[in-house]
Amino acid sequence: RGEREPTAFLLGRVFDPDGKPVRPRDIWAQRKDELGSIGDPEWTEDGRFRIGPMFAGEYELSISMEEEAPNFEREFVLAEGQELDLGDMQVPRFGEASLTLRGPDGGQIPQPATLFLTEGGHGCRLATTDGLVWVSGPLWPGRYALRAMSGSVAPDPPTTIEVRPGETTRTEVALAAGRTVVFDFQVPEGERLPRRLGMELRDEAGNVHFEQDGCRPQSSDGREYLMAVGALV
Repeated sequence: RGEREPTAFLLGRVFDPDGKPVRPRDIWAQRKDELGSIGDPEWTEDGRFRIGPMFAGEYELSISMEEEAPNFEREFVLAEGQELDLGDMQVPRFGEASLTLRGPDGGQIPQPATLFLTEGGHGCRLATTDGLVWVSGPLWPGRYALRAMSGSVAPDPPTTIEVRPGETTRTEVALAAGRTVVFDFQVPEGERLPRRLGMELRDEAGNVHFEQDGCRPQSSDGREYLMAVGALV
């Protein structure tokens, strides 16, 4: 039996890195089956939010603290008629990365090149003004993989960058010559594309060179396709 009306609510409170309650610049919850999302919470005087009414299901809560900064995210499951209180959620302080990237000859890497730091299903594109030092924007603390999405160089072996709260991680990475490999994935004729697709590419030694979780189908001119993903190996 499906629900006729949404009856569930989500509650909680957000604290900044200094432990003070704050109202994020935006906050919303999206069903993981992508059949709906909701935001525009009600707020109490002590900074607690209440989102709803919502249908039962699996959700991801996204909290935007700053423009052009990654969202703070948390997964949760709602039952019909439930009022789920996530309690107090303190967001960590952002960190950043500043990477000196050298090509096979020890100098600047050939241009153009597109490089990212990725963690799970999220990525941050690196920017450079001199082709040697590449910097990120704000990043949540964690371990990020350096990925080359276009150009003629790539990290070999795979490189992980540790980002710590309130700090700028500075390190030097030597990149190897790379090449672009194109894969053409197809589903059996007559079948629909999956709603979500994950993929992982490993070398013969088992090292992960690329991973992508949560690719979603797009549509154009009545046809469905998966958002392009790529990496240099």
